[in-house]
Amino acid sequence: MKKYLGFKKLGVAILTAGILCVTSPTFAASPVQYKIDSAKKENAQLNYIKKEGYKLEKPVQSVVYYDTSHVQESKAKLKASSATSITTNAVVTPKAIAVEPGTTRVTTYQYPVSGSLYFVEKKSGATANSIWNVSMYIVGKLVGTVGGFIQDGLSLALDSVDKTAGASVQTFKSYRYTEKNGQVYKTSKSWGTYYTAEQEETFKHALNTYRSKKYNETRSVNVDYVPSRGYSAFKIAYSTNYKNNKAISDRAWTNWYKGYNYYKTPEFAS
Repeated sequence: MKKYLGFKKLGVAILTAGILCVTSPTFAASPVQYKIDSAKKENAQLNYIKKEGYKLEKPVQSVVYYDTSHVQESKAKLKASSATSITTNAVVTPKAIAVEPGTTRVTTYQYPVSGSLYFVEKKSGATANSIWNVSMYIVGKLVGTVGGFIQDGLSLALDSVDKTAGASVQTFKSYRYTEKNGQVYKTSKSWGTYYTAEQEETFKHALNTYRSKKYNETRSVNVDYVPSRGYSAFKIAYSTNYKNNKAISDRAWTNWYKGYNYYKTPEFAS
């Protein structure tokens, strides 16, 4: 199933939306030129399937990128704003430098996972031998064989399998999300988010059943292929520009400076 994921609220929902078409003015001095069509292409396909409860709370953000290259050009926006004097000394960067409006940064944080597994498939046979080499897939990607999953479980259980008896393997998947926000320091002396990019990690899990040759018992072993046990995500998907902090920063500044319509939900691409 082709999948796009978006998220900010709990629950299961299918979101569909369109992008407001705007004729954008040209700013000759702008170091980064983005047409609204670019934002349209990146954000218009909102066929997202939400997962229940996978974002429970928002952890503390950490700054991974900081840029003052747009500050001078931002002064035009300051002149057009209210005449109220602006003091920026109250907010400082991690390097203790006064923040000026138009300064950009990229923050990142990882959402708490849901603790839920999503069933993928089950393979079973009258004997373990009959299904030992059968391939298993998650989101279209080969993740192992029945025998491979059972062997991983045996290693954890310090057990041995009777291949002449029945056996089965059920696979599941789980997700973890990391978000990057492109933020601009506004004339109101606060940071505002104007561009978002996200990373989706997919992890595999297996529940194996077999007859123990060692104990003559039917046993089940759950194997979690997660980082704390030495495994990386078997699939990672990124929304546009996730790996490019400079692009995130520039897009945020452009959206703020030109008043582009901003969509928080990014599109995922494998």
